[in-house]
Amino acid sequence: MQSHGIGGGLLLPESKSDLRTRLRKIRRQMNRHEVVSLSRQICARATTLTLYQNARTVGLYVAMDNEVDPSCLLTDALQCNRQVFLPVTNRQEKTLNFVPYRTETPLRKGAYGIPEPAPQADTPTLKTAEGLDLLFLPLVGFDRQGVRLGYGGGFFDRFLEPAPRPLLAGLAYGFQEVTAIPGDALDVRLDVVVTEQEILFLTKPPAS
Repeated sequence: MQSHGIGGGLLLPESKSDLRTRLRKIRRQMNRHEVVSLSRQICARATTLTLYQNARTVGLYVAMDNEVDPSCLLTDALQCNRQVFLPVTNRQEKTLNFVPYRTETPLRKGAYGIPEPAPQADTPTLKTAEGLDLLFLPLVGFDRQGVRLGYGGGFFDRFLEPAPRPLLAGLAYGFQEVTAIPGDALDVRLDVVVTEQEILFLTKPPAS
């Protein structure tokens, strides 16, 4: 894949919307081999995190639109007997809940066509992030101040509003780093970002 500002970050456009459009366009130019290869590298690096190794409850996501695919990380978490949760989106209420996922859990097409685990009557639903030790987040872009650029819907922001919140780890390609993203004091900052090139500890030092 050709370089798109890897290492130095992209110049900041005039708005979040412009930046989001530009980064999604670059990501859509990736072919399947690139997505699979880089996702495996990123997930392998994520498993070395002490904060992951110490976590008992882990939130993940199902990839779309050439996002970093966390499937290998999900498999590792289940094999290590961690409790894994995946998001379920309510498009009308604009809310995000997390439900337990196991190998045998059926998936169904949810909001925006993203596969979601079907909620079971005998399993808990997390309406806040308090029940998670660690949450891996998809993203469109990020900066080294820990600001995450999402899709603009605010689903993760609303889920994370109540305190306390878990450690937040972004999974990203190197080209998704930008110099700065417009943010404010209310933005929830990422604690760490994992790319195919490095692990960036942004708001907290690595756990010992």
